[in-house]
Parts: sequence; structure tokens; C-alpha cells
Amino acid sequence: MTGENWNDVMFNSVRGVGWGAVVFFVVVFVVGNIILLNLFLAVLIDSFAEKKEDSHERLKQRRLERAQSSRGSRDSMSNVRYGVDLAIYK
Repeated sequence: MTGENWNDVMFNSVRGVGWGAVVFFVVVFVVGNIILLNLFLAVLIDSFAEKKEDSHERLKQRRLERAQSSRGSRDSMSNVRYGVDLAIYK
């Protein structure tokens, strides 16, 4: 599906089979390129989605670690006094 010399092969087929070969080659070339484009885009989009999900998980983990470290350094009354709700980090 590189498209290299496909028209020469098509014209050789036209000489041997007839003009019906033109329809076959054009359909194969167009459909093949659309399928390859869709596969490439699907892999690319999936890769970006995984990276976004990994980034979201790391951010969530950092927030949880910060919440746990703040629990160890402060008592529970200071968290209530300053309005820190640690439940949102879970």
C-alpha cells in the first residue's frame, strides 16, 4: 500500500484484462489507504489516552501521599480548624 508504481501495474492489467481492472485498482488503493490511516490513528489515539491515564494516576498518587504526610505532621484538630478535608484525596 505504499503507492509505488501501482499505476504501471494497473495499466499492464488494463492491457491484459480490460478497463474493469481500473475500478479494481482504484478501489483497492483508496480502501487500503483509508484502512491504514484508521489503524495508524487508532494506535496514536490509544497511546495518548494511556499517557493521560498514567499522568492522572500519578497526580492522584501524589495527592494521596501529601494527604498522608500532612496527617502525620498535624493533629486532626488542626485539619478541621484550617478547613482541610482529606477525604477528597482518597
